[in-house]
Order: sequence, then C-alpha cells, then structure tokens
Amino acid sequence: MEGLLRIDKILIALFKVTGLHFLDYLIGLLLLSIICVFIGKVTEFMAYRFNRAYLEEYERLMKQKELLATEAYSLRNMLAYKGLNEEAVDYWGRHFFLKGAISIASLWPVPLALYWLGMRFEEVKIPISWPLNGIWEEGVGYLPLFILFYILTRIAIKWDYLKKRP
Repeated sequence: MEGLLRIDKILIALFKVTGLHFLDYLIGLLLLSIICVFIGKVTEFMAYRFNRAYLEEYERLMKQKELLATEAYSLRNMLAYKGLNEEAVDYWGRHFFLKGAISIASLWPVPLALYWLGMRFEEVKIPISWPLNGIWEEGVGYLPLFILFYILTRIAIKWDYLKKRP
C-alpha cells in the first residue's frame, strides 16, 4: 500500500508543474501519456527480445515452405504444392499473431493510467464550445484528452524513429 501511495505522489506531481491549474492538467496528461508510451515501448522491446528466436524460426520456415511450394507448383505436383503452401500459411499465421501479441504488449500501462486518472480527476470537466458541446454537454473529461495525447505521443515517437532511419 505504501508503494502505491508513493506512485500516487509521483504521478500527482506531474500535474503540479506551473501552478496554473488548466495548464498543469494538460501538461500532466501529456507527461503521463509519455510515461505510458515509454513503459509500453520498453515492454514491447523486452517481449521482442524474448521471442526473437521464435520469430526468426517462423520466418525461416515460412520462406522455406514457400520456396518448396513454388518449386512443387512449377513441377505440377499439386498435392505437394497444397501441403507445403498450407504449412507456409501456418507459419505465417504463427509469425503474424506473435508479432501482434508483442505489439499489444505496449498497451498495458494505459488501463492503469486511466484507472488512476479516474480516481483523481473523475469530476474535472473542461467546458467546450459549439459544435463539440453537442457531444460533450458537460465538458471534456480526462478520457478523451488522455487518449488524444497518448495517440499523438505514439505518432510523434514513430515519426521521429522513421525520420532517423537511413
């Protein structure tokens, strides 16, 4: 319990940067989204490192079966072609879903952050004007703002990574 209180104190400090409540709220949401993206990326990296051998093996077997299937097709051996192609598709599926699971691993901090934000900022609503006040009559709460900041942070990190690639 004491550890959770320490985490709470650290997180709430993110929302007390400038002393201006509205600006602190937005900065805190942005910083929390950056932390979630960072923790998620570290988790994704670790999951990839632990499963790299499986991914490489699935990819190797998939390419091997695909080449053998292509060769069998060129020799008009349809039985061998269908069997090898089915095996190649099976390895492709394993590879695809393992990569998907690794990518999803980066999202685990988000529900925890949303739970904490709900405990701390459930009643905080930012009033908005027309035309969005038809959607959010009472104002915008933490959920759409955090999701917006989280998505923008993910895009910014991806864009920066792509810009640095040769």
